[in-house]
Order: sequence, then C-alpha cells, then structure tokens
Amino acid sequence: VCTPTASVGTTGELRAAVADGCVQLVLLDPGTYDLTTSGVDELIITQDKTLRNAGGGQAIIDAGGVSRVMDIDQNIAVELDGLTLTGGASGGSDGGGILTQADLTIRNSTISGNSGRHGAGLFMRGGTLVMENVTVSGNVATGDGGGMDVRRPAQLVHVTVANNTADEGGGFRSRDKEVELVNSLVADNLSATGGQIRDEITSVGVNLVEGGCIGCSAADLSGDPLLLPLAPNGGNSDTHALDGYSIARDTADAGLALPTDQRGMPRPIGPGYDLGAYEARLALSVTVVAATSGASRLPSNGTGYQDAFSVSNTDASSSAYVLQATALGSALELFDLLLFDDLASAPGAKKTRLIIPATSAKPIEVCLRITLYCIGPLLFVVVSIPPRSIARNLDSFSCQTSIAEVQNCASFLATIYGLHISNGTICGA
Repeated sequence: VCTPTASVGTTGELRAAVADGCVQLVLLDPGTYDLTTSGVDELIITQDKTLRNAGGGQAIIDAGGVSRVMDIDQNIAVELDGLTLTGGASGGSDGGGILTQADLTIRNSTISGNSGRHGAGLFMRGGTLVMENVTVSGNVATGDGGGMDVRRPAQLVHVTVANNTADEGGGFRSRDKEVELVNSLVADNLSATGGQIRDEITSVGVNLVEGGCIGCSAADLSGDPLLLPLAPNGGNSDTHALDGYSIARDTADAGLALPTDQRGMPRPIGPGYDLGAYEARLALSVTVVAATSGASRLPSNGTGYQDAFSVSNTDASSSAYVLQATALGSALELFDLLLFDDLASAPGAKKTRLIIPATSAKPIEVCLRITLYCIGPLLFVVVSIPPRSIARNLDSFSCQTSIAEVQNCASFLATIYGLHISNGTICGA
C-alpha cells in the first residue's frame, strides 16, 4: 500500500519517510531530529517531497556539526515549511545547511548555525529557489556567501538575512543578478570584502540592505534596522525581532506583502507592513493623566515591549500620575501599575504611584518593560521598571517586577484581559 503522507517523530522515521518513494508529504512532530543518529549522514532528497512542521512547536533538523543537513537532487520539486535547519558542516565543500539543484520552496523557516565553504546556510547550483518568511542567520562560510550562494533564479520575499559571516558577501552572493529581493532585509552580516551582498541583485518593491548594494533602488533603505538577537519570538522557528525604533517598520511595499509573517502573525500590525520575516508589534501610544487611579494599556500582540516617556506637572499641587496607553487591535490592561519613588526602599517597602512635585515642569523620565510569556495554556505577564535616572526629587527607580497569570493563552491576541498587578518586588537598583 502506497501512503502519500507520513507523520514522523524520530530521526529514523524521518530518514525512512524521505527515502520512501510513496511518501510525498512528511509531517514533522515538534522536537529535534538529530542527524548524528540513525545513519550519521545528511538527508538526501531525490524525489518530489514536502517536509512540513506538524505544528505545536519547533521542528529542528540538526546535523550536529558532523555533516551537511540536506542534499537535494536535481529535476525535482521540494518544499520546506516551518522547519529549523542547523548544525550543518560541509567542511571544504559548499552548502553546510542545504545543497540544492531542485526547484526549492522554503517557507516560515530558519536556517542558522551552519558552516561550509561557499553558501554556508544554502548553496544553490541548479533549479530555482523561492523563499517566503525565512530567516537566514548565524551561518559561517570560509569563501563566498555566509548565508547563501545563489547561482540560479531566486526570489526572496519577506526574508531576513542577518549575522552571517563570509570572506566575501557576508549575507549572500548573487551570481549573475539571479536574486530578486522583495520586502526583505539584509543587515548585520560580516565579510572581509563584498559587503552584505556580493554582486548584483534585482530589487522589487522596498528592501533594506545595510550599507546599500549593487542593484538597490532609490526606494530601498540602507541604514541600521536595529535587529534584536535571534530568539524564539513565537511561531515554530526563531526570528530576529525589530526594535521599536527600527526603520524597517511600516516601510514594506503593501502590494507585494505576504498576509502573515514567519511566526504566522497577521500582517500588517499597525499602519504598514514591516520588512523582513518578522512583523513587529505595535508601538505604544502613551497619554499621561493626573489621577489617583487608572489603567495602563499595552499591546498584547507581541512577546515583549519596552519604551520610555516623560511627564511633568505644572499644576499648583502635587499629583499622582498613572499611564493610559492605547494601541490598535487588542490590548492588555494593567490596573494599578505601581512605581517606586525611593531608591533606598528595601523589599517590602511601601510602593506608590509616581508623585511629581507641584509646578515641576522639568520632565521626569520613566521606563517600562512589559514581557508576555505563553507556557502551555497560561499567559504570564512580567512588568518591570528598570533603573532609570530621573529629575527633581526622585534619584532613580528600583526595579519593580510583577507577575500575573491569565487563563486561555491561545486566544489572548483577540481578547482584552483585565489583570491586577501585585506582589511587586525590588530586583536591584
């Protein structure tokens, strides 16, 4: 009996499904598939095949520094979706992560931590290549193209290429103008020569290539996108989040944008589409009001948020200030957010709202950091106020950290939660 779909959960099962001529679709359960076991060799794909994350967590194919991760034959069509390919090492050969001659499509995936001669993350010597919502990061080549070396037609849509290293072309090499960039981001790559990209690309829509490139258009950006480190920011693979002040936010070509990002989050979040594989959470719009009680409203469509704001008091009497911030879409309400007003306060000391002296027009700066964690069905919210120098009678804030718990994490993006933040503790000056 020929079964076209196979669900796998071990390295042995993965190898068997890839080798099985009947299997067209391989669904990988979350987990790490260690290629140093059950054969100690790269995955060799010789027939049409789709390898897809079954959902629910990261599916990591790890070569453990022993071999290439994947060798894909010519004259076939292969799709990779929702995977992480890492630990590939091809030594003096090309393509530590992927060596391909196929018509290859990669979606919602991360290629990181691979090494080789040319194209440490991916070396393409035949076929075609389409990448959508892909992160290529932390790959090291001794020759050309730290992230990729592309020698045939390729289209990169909402792709982030960052933190790769090569002798020439830290991000990738585009031979014969073969790479078409669409709403993509190439930055923070290192090379002795060749910059971020060696040779010419074709730019479509808007792209960001740090320092510019041959083939970049007048519409493209060339500044620092302020990428955050590769991290599990949600979804089934790691991504580089965008800092709140990144120039890559809201600047992509809307007509060419994908409907979701690498994590499966909807695009756009906010007024425009973001460049690269990650769609950033909304920035916080803060209104400071004089009151004795109130709420701080922060966006819940991200794994973290931090920002600074300034307030001043020009009234005739002292006022207790609270935050009232709004954002498009859903929001997370934090009631009775408390601030420390005394650096010398010991744990258990009285916590008060920020009291600004009467007619103190000089702004007082406050910094907040909000982080959301999903653990199983629960949403944990961590609120902290890092140490920060401020004006007038308040020398500094100690760090207040509070944790609240909300049921039904799966639906929090579409729901407004009311949380009472309590049990604040001082966590350092």
